[in-house]
Amino acid sequence: MKVYTLYLTALFLWSSPLLNAQVTKASSSQSNQAKAQPAASQKPVTMSQAADSIKYAVTDFKKSMNTLFSVKKDTIQIFVSDVEYDDANLTDLKESLKKIKGGKFVNMQYKASNAVLEVCFKGNSTQLWDEIPAESKKGFKILEANDNNLTLAVRK
Repeated sequence: MKVYTLYLTALFLWSSPLLNAQVTKASSSQSNQAKAQPAASQKPVTMSQAADSIKYAVTDFKKSMNTLFSVKKDTIQIFVSDVEYDDANLTDLKESLKKIKGGKFVNMQYKASNAVLEVCFKGNSTQLWDEIPAESKKGFKILEANDNNLTLAVRK
């Protein structure tokens, strides 16, 4: 996202002298037509106004990028708490998710004894859980199930 902001800022800085030149040409031709109006009546653009316009442009750009590249609704996240990275049950669950018909294992993130598995699956999280073989599910219990989220805990 920082790269887009950099490009947008560079584009604005590049185009501002062009816009200023167009305004200067237009104002000079208008001043030739109406010499009675002094040039001091036009207020210069302040830095805060320019910064605000950049801020609005960046915000609009972020919204449009989020609209284009939003999280797909067919992605289901499985949260597993209090699990070791090399746990056999977690490894078995990952392998089972890779083999599910109609599903595609996307990736896994692990941080502070918590794993997040992402799976593209046409259906909701309970349907995905039903597709997993019983051997892979025996090491976990469901804490919460939403449409796109499944929270699991390790059985002890």
